[in-house]
Amino acid sequence: MNAVDSDAYPDYNPVDRGMWDFRRIRGGSSGHGFAVAPGYEDDPRLIHGEPALDGTPRPGAPGVCAGGPRALLDFSWPHLAAERAVAASWDLWHSLSAMHPAAGPLADLGSEAYLADLPGDTIIVRVHCHC
Repeated sequence: MNAVDSDAYPDYNPVDRGMWDFRRIRGGSSGHGFAVAPGYEDDPRLIHGEPALDGTPRPGAPGVCAGGPRALLDFSWPHLAAERAVAASWDLWHSLSAMHPAAGPLADLGSEAYLADLPGDTIIVRVHCHC
């Protein structure tokens, strides 16, 4: 099965044709997948999420996959896959935050005093971004 995008191929898949425009195999990286049964974490029959559209891999949380043979999936605890994904994100947060300096005082965030020490030809612009 290939992903189909009706906007990119209007002659091939017109909107009124009634086909899905898009599909992706996901679950392991989003935490909405299935828990892997103990001992099968490295089984090649497990299905993992597809890479992002730009080809960037989406690694799954340990012990979570997008699917596979029923015997390899653990349904003993309904929220096990989500719990494993949350635990993996917690571990990732702590490993990444350990690589960076600790946060400074909150009062420093609003301070512009350092701007006065910049060279006179420095261009300063206040930018407001809205997402």
